[in-house]
Amino acid sequence: SIYVLQSLYYLYDTLSSHDHTGKITKCWNHPDSTKLLCEEVDVGDGNGAIRTIASGIRDYYSAEEMVGKLVVVLCNLKERAIAGFKSQVELELCA
Repeated sequence: SIYVLQSLYYLYDTLSSHDHTGKITKCWNHPDSTKLLCEEVDVGDGNGAIRTIASGIRDYYSAEEMVGKLVVVLCNLKERAIAGFKSQVELELCA
C-alpha cells in the first residue's frame, strides 16, 4: 500500500541522514511567532557555511542562552519556510 511505501521512504531517508555537529553563532526571536527561535549555525563543513534554522524551542530557551551552544543538526533536508523564515537544517539535539 502507499502507506507502507511512504513509511519505507521515511525510514530510508532518516537512516541516510547527514548529522553534523554545529555551533550556534547567532540567535533571535522570530518576529511573527511566540514559539520559534531563528538561529544561524556553523556546521563546520569546511566551507564556512552558515545554515539557518527555525526551531520551536522558545518556550524552553531564550535567544541569548542559545548563542554558543553546540548542536546536532540534520543537513540533508530540503530547505523550507517556517513561518516565513528559511530553515535549511533540522535541530536534533542541543547541549
